Amino acid sequence: MKTYILQIPLIANLRFLLMIILLIASGSIQALENILIIRPSGVDFEETVGGIADELDGEISYRELVLDKNSSVEDMYSAIRKQQPKALVLMGNRQLTLFKKLKAAHPNETFGPVVSVAALFIDRVMANIPNTTGILYEVPAVTGLVSLRNISTQTIQRVGVLYQEDMEDMITVNKRFCRAEGFELVAMRLSASDAKKPKKITSALKKLSNQSLDAIWISNDSGLLTRELVINSWIPFMNRYKKPVLVGVGSLVSTGLNMGTLAVSPDHSGLGNQTAGILFDLMNNQWQLEEIKFEQPISVLKTLNLQIARKRNLRFKKDRLTQIDHLIQ
Repeated sequence: MKTYILQIPLIANLRFLLMIILLIASGSIQALENILIIRPSGVDFEETVGGIADELDGEISYRELVLDKNSSVEDMYSAIRKQQPKALVLMGNRQLTLFKKLKAAHPNETFGPVVSVAALFIDRVMANIPNTTGILYEVPAVTGLVSLRNISTQTIQRVGVLYQEDMEDMITVNKRFCRAEGFELVAMRLSASDAKKPKKITSALKKLSNQSLDAIWISNDSGLLTRELVINSWIPFMNRYKKPVLVGVGSLVSTGLNMGTLAVSPDHSGLGNQTAGILFDLMNNQWQLEEIKFEQPISVLKTLNLQIARKRNLRFKKDRLTQIDHLIQ
């Protein structure tokens, strides 16, 4: 009897150990692989993280590092070394710039694949950084123009745009996309020096508006949208312009600015979902990036300012306004 009593816990322990071994072998018990999200503060970035979190839940863990304008390269480096993430997600142009400086300061170290999102022109900013991918923040002009054509009562075919000379490749791509949908992109190039001068911008806008245009597209080129240029060139011109204006960020359709009529911008939650898809692909490939590419944003938000439209005597098909996500009455 004594021997029998001693064998019960032994058998139970063996069964428990066998169960643990089987669970580990099947992958049911394992530490989640982790990523590090490096971003600025702000609602848009929080929404993007929320979209990532919704998709990763229970499959990949993540930590966030919020860097402000006073944060340094060493702040970023210290966090990466401490967390040892399988991949990095970088948001915001300053964060991308800090990472480039980090790479330059530690050229012999590797940090896993980098996914860049929620930043302007990431394909340009990260062009010479190996092992990087991402999602472009710039929605192609054709996406907004198709929406504008669908809801507008007037013809939308010839569309003007100002651009800096170093954006030639971006304009070429957008011309091709537009041509495929029956739009003609009428582009006016500015030299780097002229692009900084309000008088030159004003003159270029006047010349552009004389090209028998049906609409104007304002790209997300921050160099053409400085505070000085917006106040002294864009707003005075837009106060007189009577045709639709397509923009790429929601803030440019605010009633106070009186600039954009329709904004088509990335849906930040959708941007996060799309980022999570890239992370799953990386995980399934043992965190190896097979090719460097930058995807177009899949999910967009459309905002139409009806107040500005009325000021410009623009008319829309009311039964199609359900295609718009946000209407500013």
